Amino acid sequence: MKQVKVLLIEDDEDQALLIADFLAEESEGFDVDVAFSWKDCEGKKLSSYDIVLLDYNLPDISGLDALSLILSQADLPVIFVTGENESETAMKALRAGAFDYIVKAGDYLHALPVNMNKVIEQFRIRKEKERLEGELRKSLEELREMQEKLIQTEKLSAIGKLVAGVAHEINNPLTGIVGYAQILLGKKEDLDPLVRKGLEVIYEEAQRAARIVQNLLQFARKHPPQRSYISINSVIEKTIELKEYELRVNNIHLSLDLAPNLPMTMADPHQLQQVFINIITNAQQAIMEAGREKGRISIKTEPVMADPPLIRISFTDNGKGIPEEIINKIFDPFFTTKDVGEGTGLGLSICYGIIKEHNGNIYASNLSGGGAVLTVELPVVEPVMEFETEEESADTASLPSLRILVVDDELSIQDMLVDMLSADGHKVDTASNGQVALEKLRTRGYDLIISDIKMPGMNGRSFYEYLSGVNPAMSRRIIFITGDTLSRETEEFLESVGVPHIEKPFSLEEMLVAIRKALSL
Repeated sequence: MKQVKVLLIEDDEDQALLIADFLAEESEGFDVDVAFSWKDCEGKKLSSYDIVLLDYNLPDISGLDALSLILSQADLPVIFVTGENESETAMKALRAGAFDYIVKAGDYLHALPVNMNKVIEQFRIRKEKERLEGELRKSLEELREMQEKLIQTEKLSAIGKLVAGVAHEINNPLTGIVGYAQILLGKKEDLDPLVRKGLEVIYEEAQRAARIVQNLLQFARKHPPQRSYISINSVIEKTIELKEYELRVNNIHLSLDLAPNLPMTMADPHQLQQVFINIITNAQQAIMEAGREKGRISIKTEPVMADPPLIRISFTDNGKGIPEEIINKIFDPFFTTKDVGEGTGLGLSICYGIIKEHNGNIYASNLSGGGAVLTVELPVVEPVMEFETEEESADTASLPSLRILVVDDELSIQDMLVDMLSADGHKVDTASNGQVALEKLRTRGYDLIISDIKMPGMNGRSFYEYLSGVNPAMSRRIIFITGDTLSRETEEFLESVGVPHIEKPFSLEEMLVAIRKALSL
């Protein structure tokens, strides 16, 4: 049985020896170390004892001061053993942190071992209770953080659905704007220079709006990790299109120094866009918190001759910099310097995880004149096989004259496709939904169908499923056009049917490529 280590602090030598000898003879086995003053305690390792017996009156210090010093150096139970038989004194001792108070009177020695063992057990139970309470508090805090994360996830999910709906509504009129601008610009007869310039501006700005919507959809869409042979410079440029307006209105100048000879690499463009968005957003917040009248963010890419070769992307800002004491913690999950409710502390830790999955590195440093640099390094990884380019080149050979049925609930898109395809020598009919299209198919023959997916009444999916049952050959001659590109249901449907599809807004060239592809099936 392990002996109980006792520190007895008692200035009366006779009393001290009496207590020490009595405890040493007890069957429980007490190992008693005696100190006759507080000075005798100096140099002793108080945490090595199981319990302290303390006299209330010492020659060189008061008992309460001695108690305070003991508890500041060690976490153990202290019992006052004293001749002071005053309830007020006892209350002071207990309030100051003593575990018990025993008066030297009557047969106190025989009761002392029992009281000591009881106090040690009660102290053990108290510490275990504190430990369990601490674990409970930690668990509750983790639960609260998980609830906040879930709420944030639900908010993001709701935002994603909102983005999808808004994008669908924006893509429909954009399709008409892009299409008609391209039709008018393609007119053979001379256009007034002012009119042509205006049309070019309309077309370019509509294309810019389309790219912003597309980038926003790509950022909001949940992509399975999928790497392709990409240009990092291109990913950065697409990311900037999402942030440049917000930066501009906050008086933050963005400069790019993108190496023209930057090698391509195998990477997930959607994950990297998420990383770059987070880094730029953090830089923007740092600049605004620093109160800069003119903010600056610069992005530089450069090839690094190493083994293996690397691509280095540096994001530099003139914000307030990162405190040195936390610079090594900023990539830790849930670490944040923001107020409660303003951030989850997950942004940079997610960035860290994505870059590490790419076998890369991400780190931060401060500039001597203020501001910070966040650097991403990615290995140059060549594809193991030949990959197709993202854009398919259109066949220059003209198409035969086709009879085409356009199915879309947007009148402007119907009219635009009629004008676009008629100008190319095709005969075009229209229908506002799948039911109207089926009625026309019963009485007329068509070479090709161009159909929207999201429509009132019979939508594109129901139309395709019905047509597959009654006319399987015609169901392979469909091109789907859609602005609902964020919907997982739409994505799965398009993957399952295997017919060509293009996203709104689209150009004449994209439509001609899709037509040739549909005719080849």
